[in-house]
Amino acid sequence: MPRETAFPEPLPEPPARRRHRRWPWVLAAVVGVPVVAAGVFLASFDLNGQKPRIEAAVKQATGRDLTLAGPIGVKFSLVPTLTVEGAALANMPGGSRPEMAKVRRVELELALLPLLSREVEIRRLRLVAPDILLETDAEGRPNWDFGRPAGPEPAATTPPPAPEPRPAEMASRRLNLSVGRVAIEDGRVTWRDGRTGASRTLGIPGLEVVADGDRGPVQGRGSLTLDGAPIAVEGSSGPLLGLIDPIPGTPWPVRLTLAAAGATATLEGSIDQPKERRGWKAVLSAAVPDTQALVPLLPDVPLPPLRDLRARVGLADAGPGRQALTGLDVSIGASPLDPLLPGLALAGLTAKQAGPEAPLVLDGSGRLNGVPVTLKGTTGSPMLLRPGTEGPLPVDLVATAAGASATLKGRIGDPRRIGDVALQVALAAPDLAALSPLAGTPLPAVKDLTLGFQLAERGFGFSGGAVLTGLRLASSAADAAGDLTYVVGMRQGVHGTLASRRVDLDALRPPAAPAAPGAPATPPV
Repeated sequence: MPRETAFPEPLPEPPARRRHRRWPWVLAAVVGVPVVAAGVFLASFDLNGQKPRIEAAVKQATGRDLTLAGPIGVKFSLVPTLTVEGAALANMPGGSRPEMAKVRRVELELALLPLLSREVEIRRLRLVAPDILLETDAEGRPNWDFGRPAGPEPAATTPPPAPEPRPAEMASRRLNLSVGRVAIEDGRVTWRDGRTGASRTLGIPGLEVVADGDRGPVQGRGSLTLDGAPIAVEGSSGPLLGLIDPIPGTPWPVRLTLAAAGATATLEGSIDQPKERRGWKAVLSAAVPDTQALVPLLPDVPLPPLRDLRARVGLADAGPGRQALTGLDVSIGASPLDPLLPGLALAGLTAKQAGPEAPLVLDGSGRLNGVPVTLKGTTGSPMLLRPGTEGPLPVDLVATAAGASATLKGRIGDPRRIGDVALQVALAAPDLAALSPLAGTPLPAVKDLTLGFQLAERGFGFSGGAVLTGLRLASSAADAAGDLTYVVGMRQGVHGTLASRRVDLDALRPPAAPAAPGAPATPPV
């Protein structure tokens, strides 16, 4: 029988996965070659030779000279670093110094791969010793107003209008810019008033701001100085892109904390519609152990000598150009207030307002010349004192001292100018002599004194005096009723009519002043 012929066994095929091993290398070549080429271009490009063009472009845009005194370099890597040494922008003519802004060194880390997608991704921007001067001249013109740059007038001929680019073409031209990290070292910003010569300097020993991508939060922390006084700053916010391209229904948040001279202040807020600047709300909280410690930071602000001050203020958007006070809570601890009123010592004071339409509730106590005093009651919202705000300010206050009480109730129609005043004033003193320490002089020993009248202004802000109508006085020494007008001006004095059925002049005489040691007492006049 013929021998069977066997078919040869086929050779084994190489595993399919071996064919795909080339693709990572191909992909790396496709992506890496342009990146490497861009890096080689940056490394070989003569950036220092471009200084005249850069300086000319800034001159054309601002009308000011830009000086690039130091070299421009490139440190080549996967993320190249561009460096600029000794840059300065000229100040306005007649400025207090030649430079408006200068910086010792600028470092910029630029990612290459995003450039393929027309995205400029600055990984890190470092400014070493930036020095910025903001000032005005004697006429009040600021040096940051560059005006129209000097240059030849444009030709009178009008070129034909260019065709409008299509949306797809505009999108292809647009460059997306993102900055991941900004660091400032040994910086300084100086403000100088050319009219008064006054100046203030904000130092920036160290400040760093980090962004977590285009849609991630922004966080910052650093140390500042204001005229040498140290300030610590820390904050966070939503993405910067959220201000120009917000996500619908997502509020843009912000938080900032300052700490200086033992005091802290925190601002927390958000805005619902960042592009329209609508729907914002904010809460400012502060804790100040001693306001006098803030005098070096706020030398032009007349700070009262308050201690253990704590405040929380809530504000919200109430329409174009209007704000609403959503909450107020202020407390002050024991504070000597002799600079405001000799002999006055505050034991404590609270001021609270629950909402925009709620009254301001006051509750305080202290001593005046050793006599315990209290103040309680309500007033209208302090927002009524803002310019452009209309509406009367209601008042309902009660003060007590040495067994006596004084009440003030009514309204002030124009609280900003203290006009249209209609207040009912009442005083009840079981023993008038007990109030002598408050008056600073001996008072007669009048008993069971009651006094009431309607108070109105004579001229806005009581500039022309005061009008007292419906006056009623009763006491152990005298009674009276009528109307009085206190006039301020060329013929200052008191005018009006009073009727009395009983007056005891002897009882109205103050007691004799205490005699000095070894001297006879002075008889009353």
